[in-house]
Amino acid sequence: MQHEPVKIIDVDELASRVGGRFQLTSLVAKRLRALNAGAPLLVEPKAGERTFDLVCREINEGKIWLEASMEEAVAEEAADSSMDDIFDNM
Repeated sequence: MQHEPVKIIDVDELASRVGGRFQLTSLVAKRLRALNAGAPLLVEPKAGERTFDLVCREINEGKIWLEASMEEAVAEEAADSSMDDIFDNM
């Protein structure tokens, strides 16, 4: 069974998607805490992929972002009340 290689993360590209390195750091930290608290993944994990890599893919695929007005993490499935509760408690 052959595994697809994990793509190298371009931090500058991700930072530009969310408004800068500080915002990227904030979003990644919030999303990692949410995942550790039981939030569902928004992308399909690949073999050998770290949680950090999954979060970066979620950002790259537009699944999560920072809401500029409040700088809080927003997930694509924000209508799901369990996701709202996780992000509200951050």
